[in-house]
Amino acid sequence: MNALEQTRTAAAIAKDWLGEGGEPVAQPLAEARATICEFCPENLRDDSWWGMIKHSAAIAFRECLEYRLGRSISVSNEDKLQFCCACGCHTKLKVHVPIQHIRDHTPDAHRQRLPHSCWIIAEINGAKIL
Repeated sequence: MNALEQTRTAAAIAKDWLGEGGEPVAQPLAEARATICEFCPENLRDDSWWGMIKHSAAIAFRECLEYRLGRSISVSNEDKLQFCCACGCHTKLKVHVPIQHIRDHTPDAHRQRLPHSCWIIAEINGAKIL
């Protein structure tokens, strides 16, 4: 999956999520997801120009969401979260997205790139990570 397809998937997740009210998952779940991402080998910086554009878009989206909800959306280990090289998403934001939005907009080819230890795979398969 190329960067444009990854960005299109991320945009579809965000649009669907906002249409449902943009409510983030409960804080303990976001923290558990973030811990998994922190130690994942796919959690890497993306210093490409496309990565910078995605980073800026994700920050703007999160700021709008925080303003709309009137609260901060963050996890305790944000300084250790970067981009998921497997799915191309901004991990600092994705850990807050309800799984149904991720499941509905993540193509099978995209899922196959995720490591077996990924919380997305676990949750899509019905496992509880808390």
